[in-house]
Amino acid sequence: MAHVTKSITLRGGYAPASWLYDPTGYSTFLDGQHSGAGVIVAGPATVTLSGLRIVSATAGISVTAGTLTLQRTWVYDNVGHGVELSNAGYRLDNNVIGHNDGAGLRTTGASVGTLRHNTFARNAAPGIYIAGSGGEAYVTNTIFYDHGDCTYVDSGSQAQVWNSLWFSYTTQHTGSGGFVVHSPVYSDPVFLNPAGMDYHIGEASAARDAGLDTGLSEDIDGEARPMGRGPDIGADELPVGVKVTKQVQPDPVYATTPGAQITYTIQITNTGQAVLHAAVTDTLPAQVSTTDAVVWTGQTIAPQDVWKRTIVGTIETGYAGVLTNVVQVTTVEGATDIYTVTSLSLASDLTIVKRADPPVVDAGGQVVYTIRVTNTGNVDLTATITDTPPQQVTTPQPLTWSPIITAPGGTWEGTLAVTVEEGYAGTLTNVVRITTLEGATGIYTVTSLSLAPHLSVTKQADPPVVDAGGQVAYTIRVTNTGNVTLTATVTDVLPTHVSHVTATDVLTWSPVTIPAPGGVWTQQFAVTADQGYSGTLTNTVRVATVEGATGACTETSRVEAAPPVTAALTVIKQAEPSMVQAGEQLSYTIRVTNTGAVSLTATITDFLPTEVTPGAPVVWTSQLIPPGETWTEQIVVTVNVGAAGPLVNVVRVTSEEGATGAYTETTTVSSVCVNPLSDVVISGPTSGYLMVLHTFTADVTPVTATLPIEYTWQATGNSPVVHITSAVSDTVAFSWSLAGQQTVTVTAVNSCDVVVSDTHTISTLTMPPVYLPLVMRNYGM
Repeated sequence: MAHVTKSITLRGGYAPASWLYDPTGYSTFLDGQHSGAGVIVAGPATVTLSGLRIVSATAGISVTAGTLTLQRTWVYDNVGHGVELSNAGYRLDNNVIGHNDGAGLRTTGASVGTLRHNTFARNAAPGIYIAGSGGEAYVTNTIFYDHGDCTYVDSGSQAQVWNSLWFSYTTQHTGSGGFVVHSPVYSDPVFLNPAGMDYHIGEASAARDAGLDTGLSEDIDGEARPMGRGPDIGADELPVGVKVTKQVQPDPVYATTPGAQITYTIQITNTGQAVLHAAVTDTLPAQVSTTDAVVWTGQTIAPQDVWKRTIVGTIETGYAGVLTNVVQVTTVEGATDIYTVTSLSLASDLTIVKRADPPVVDAGGQVVYTIRVTNTGNVDLTATITDTPPQQVTTPQPLTWSPIITAPGGTWEGTLAVTVEEGYAGTLTNVVRITTLEGATGIYTVTSLSLAPHLSVTKQADPPVVDAGGQVAYTIRVTNTGNVTLTATVTDVLPTHVSHVTATDVLTWSPVTIPAPGGVWTQQFAVTADQGYSGTLTNTVRVATVEGATGACTETSRVEAAPPVTAALTVIKQAEPSMVQAGEQLSYTIRVTNTGAVSLTATITDFLPTEVTPGAPVVWTSQLIPPGETWTEQIVVTVNVGAAGPLVNVVRVTSEEGATGAYTETTTVSSVCVNPLSDVVISGPTSGYLMVLHTFTADVTPVTATLPIEYTWQATGNSPVVHITSAVSDTVAFSWSLAGQQTVTVTAVNSCDVVVSDTHTISTLTMPPVYLPLVMRNYGM
C-alpha cells in the first residue's frame, strides 16, 4: 500500500541486487490484499507511477486533487475501480487496466486527461466512466475489450476517441455527455491469453499498425514502438523485428593471381512474433564479381526462424585494400535491418623507377644510376632486384640485391656508378628487373647519352683515268659519325703534275661546321693534268676538329698520254609525244653532237615512218659541226588515220672526216580512247523507186569523238560497206531491184570499243509507167 502526498516518481522493474531496469524480468507488485487502495495520491502532489503491477486492492489507484502520470503499469483484479480520479489531472500511457470489479478508469469533477495506448479489458463497469460535469478525456490508440458498456460520459462532460479498437461489447457508449469517435476499428485484437491476464496481441491482431503516431517510442514492456508500418493500438506493440548478419571467408584473401574467390554468408533472423515477407539486397564490393544471385524478393521467414544464403565471388586481380559488403533487408511488415561487413584483400604490387645522372655524359665520364622500388600493394615483398648495366661501361656485369620491402608504401633504393668507355658515342641502355616471392614483378629501362666526336672522310677522283691535258674532278666528303657537332679544318694537298685555278699546292677550308649526328660536308674542285705527263696522281685530304676527331683520305688516279686526234660524233632522236593517237601530230627532234677534236662536215638522213605524212626520207647535206657543238633539227609529221602499233624512225649520220652514227626512235600509236561514241543516227529517204541509188548519211555523237571511226553499212539485198574515216559523219548509197520494205543498218565504232548502231527503213516501189507519144505513119493507106 502507498499513500502519497508529495510529488514523486515510483518506478518498478528493478531487483534488489540489480539496478538494471527490466519491468518484464523484474515485476514489482503492489498487492492491496482486498484491504485498501493500492496507491492513494492526495493533492496537490504530482505523481508518476511506472512499471508496476497494482492488484487486489479496494481501488487500484485513487487520486484526489493531484496530477497522475501512469505508465507501463498493469492494474487488475481490484475489487473497486482500477483507477479513480477526483478533480485531478492525468495522463495514462501504455497500461493494461482489466478484470476490476468497478470501472477501468472512473473520474469525477473537473478531471481532465489524455489516454494513449491503453488496454481496457473485462472490467465489471465501463472501461472509462466519466461522472459529473467538467470532466474531459482524450483517448487515442486504446482497446476496449469484453465490456458490457465500453464508456460512460455524464452530462456536462465529454470524451473524444481516436483510432481505438472496440471488440466483444454490448454497448459502445452510454450517458448524455459529449462523445465523439474518430476512425474506430471493430475487429478482434487477438490477445494471446485474456483469461490468464496476458493482453499481448497476436500476429493476426486487428490492432497491428492501425494506430496514430502519438509520440510514444515504447510499449508496456519497454519494447520499441512502432515496430511495423505504424504503431499498434493498445498497450502492447507486437514485436516485429529482423536481424541480419554476414560472414566472410577467407579474411584476408589474396588477390595477386587471377581467380581469387571470397565467400559471403548472409543470415537473417526473424526476432519478432510475426511472419516476415522480406526482400534482401546484397551490395557486393565493386572489386568482387559473382554469378550468384544478390537480390531475393518474396522471402517468407517465420518468427525466430533463420534465412541463410551463400554468395561466392571473384576478386579483381591485383586489388589491394578493404572490401566493403552491405546487405539490407526490408519487409512488408515494416521491419528493416542493414549490415556492413568489411574484409581485407591482399595483393602484391610495386612500382619501379630508375634515374641516370647525368642524362648526358662525355665518353670516359661517370654515370650514377639510382633505383627506387615502392611497395604499392598491402603485402610485404621478398624481392630479388637485378640491374643490367649498359655494355659500353667498364662494369657491364649484372648486379643483384635481395631486400624485403614492407607494405604499404615501403621503399628500397639502390645506386650504381659506372664509367663509360672512352670514345663511345651513342645511347646507354640500363635495365633493372624485380621479382618477388609474392608474385609482383617489374621492369624499368632508362636510357642516357654518351657524347664522343667521330668522323669519316672520303675522296673521289673523276675520272680515275684521264688523258694528259684533261681535267680531274675531286669530291671530298666529310661525315660526322659521332654525336657531337664538329668544328673542322679541311686541308687538301694537291698532286704534282696538275694545275689549279688557285695556283697553290694546298687548299684549306676553315672553319667548317658539321652537325651531329650524321651531318655531311661536301666540297668539289677540279685540276688539269699537265700536258705530256703520264703517271699517277696522288691526292691527300686531312681533317682536324676542335673537338678532337681527325681523319684523312688519299685518292690515286692515273694520267695517260693523249691519244691522236680523231673524229667522233653521237646522234640521238626524240619523239614527242612518245605515244600518239592516229590523226595527231608527232614531233621528231634530231641532235648530232661532235664528240671528237676536229670539225665535221656531215650528211644527216632521216628515214621517216611510212605511217606518217610526210613519209619520205629527209636529207641535210654539208652540215658543219665544230668540236663539242650540237646540230639540232625538228620535223613535225601527222600520223596517218588507221595507223596502229609502233612507228619506227631511223636517222643516219655520215661525215667527210669518217665519223658516223645512227639512232632508231620508236613511237607507239595508242589505242587509248579519249572520247567514246554515244550514239549514231541515220538520215535518208523513207521511200523510193527500184533501180535508183538512194543516199543515206550516218552522224555520230559526240562531235568530239576520238577519230578515226569505222562505219559498217548493211542493207537488204546489198553487200556490206565498210568506211574508216576521220569524220563524225559518213555517207553511202544503195539501190534495190525488188519492191518492198528495205532495211538499212549502220554500226559505228572507234578505238574506245564502244559500238553504236541505228536502223532506217525505206519502201521501194516499181517505176511508174512511161507513156510515149504514138506516131502513126501511112496507117491505113
